[in-house]
Amino acid sequence: MDKIFLIAVTTCDRAWGPGDNAPPGLCIQIINDPTKRPVAGIRIAYNSALANIRTTDFKLRLDQGQQISPACCKSKGRINGFDGEDVQDKVRFYQLCKAANLPVVPVYAGFAQGEALLPADRERAGRDSLFVKSLRGNLGEGAAIWRRGEGGYANGAEAFPTLDDLLVELAKSDCVVQPLLSDHAALRAAGSEGLSTVRIVTLRMPDGSVAAACALLLMAKGMLSQYGEYFGIDMRDGSLTTWLDQSAEQRRRRGGLPPGFPLAAIPGWQGLIDMVCHAHGAAFGAFATLGWDVVLTDGGALLLEANQGWGIMLHQVLGEPMGRTAIGAAATAWLNCCCPKLLS
Repeated sequence: MDKIFLIAVTTCDRAWGPGDNAPPGLCIQIINDPTKRPVAGIRIAYNSALANIRTTDFKLRLDQGQQISPACCKSKGRINGFDGEDVQDKVRFYQLCKAANLPVVPVYAGFAQGEALLPADRERAGRDSLFVKSLRGNLGEGAAIWRRGEGGYANGAEAFPTLDDLLVELAKSDCVVQPLLSDHAALRAAGSEGLSTVRIVTLRMPDGSVAAACALLLMAKGMLSQYGEYFGIDMRDGSLTTWLDQSAEQRRRRGGLPPGFPLAAIPGWQGLIDMVCHAHGAAFGAFATLGWDVVLTDGGALLLEANQGWGIMLHQVLGEPMGRTAIGAAATAWLNCCCPKLLS
C-alpha cells in the first residue's frame, strides 16, 4: 500500500540541509514522515498553532521521501540570473524598477559605507519632507522622518539647516532617502495613521507566467511603526475578509471586519494584481516567489519593496491554507516539469 507524503512550500533561502545548494524562493519539500518538520522554513501541513487547522489539500503518493526544487542555486551571488540583493538592496530594487518603467516609490538618495549609491535628486528632495530607512534592513530598521520647514529639516531630536547638511549626516549610515508619502483617502478614513501597505504574493510558473497567490493589508498604526491591524483579502475582488485583532492579550483571528469599519475592499484591486504580476515578470523573473509591498496614495499605487520571505504563516492565519491558493497549482506545475514520474 502506498504511503501518503505531505508537501511543504517554504520561502527560505536555506531550505536544504548543510552543504546543499539553496533554492531561491519557492521550494517544494516532500516529507516522508508527516510528524516531522521540514528542514527549514514554516511547514504548510499541520501548522495549526495560530488558526485552528491550517492544513493543505496538497498530497502526493510516493514510495520514498525526497526533496526537489524548481531552481537550485547558491544563496550568495548571481546564479542563473538570481541574486537576492536585487530585492534586499533597496537602491538596486528601485533602479531595476525604473529600468523596467514600473511605478515605484522614488529614491532621492542612497548610501553605503559612506559612499553615494546614486546621484542625489536634490531638486525633488528639497521640496519634500523625507522618509529614511535602512538600505537592507527589515521591519522598519533605521526608519526616521525628516520634516521640511522654514528652519531646514528636523526629526524632533535633531535639525539641519540645509538639505546638503542632512545628506552629509545620513551618509554616515547605510540608508535610502525617499519622500514622506500619505495614504489614499480611503485608508485614512479607515484609520490609517501612517503609510499602510498591501502585500501581494506572486509566483513564477514553469512557462514563465506569473500568478498572484494571496494578499493581506497592513493598516499602519503610527508613522514609524511596522505594526498595526492585519486584514485578509479575497483575491477575487479585493474585499477584506478577516482581521487580526492585536488589541487582545493574544492576537486573534476574527471573521468579518471590526464594527463600523468603513473600508470594504482595496481600491483599484485588479490594477494592483496586474501591476505586481507584470513587475515580477518584467524585472524579477529569476525569483520563484516574491511578496510585494504596494502603497496606495491619492496619486496612484506604487511599489515600495519586494520580499523573499513574505510571511507564509500570517497569510494562512488570515486566509486559506497555502495548498488551496495558487501556490498549490504552482507546486503541481513545477513537479510536473521537474520530475513528472512523481505524479504518475
